[in-house]
Amino acid sequence: MHKSNPHIPNLDSYENVMKMVQIDTGQDVYTMVRVSHIHLFGITFIFFIMGSIFLHARVNPK
Repeated sequence: MHKSNPHIPNLDSYENVMKMVQIDTGQDVYTMVRVSHIHLFGITFIFFIMGSIFLHARVNPK
């Protein structure tokens, strides 16, 4: 029926309708923990590098 436009869902049969109305439960807990740890350690590393740059910067008072 909608072969010309791939963005229009095919609702010609009951099986196709049931594919469209499935509930998205999102990511599982293990994936969320892994991604949050990657971000936590990455942000910590960025703060460490920036802190070491400012720590070793010389400020000459006038």
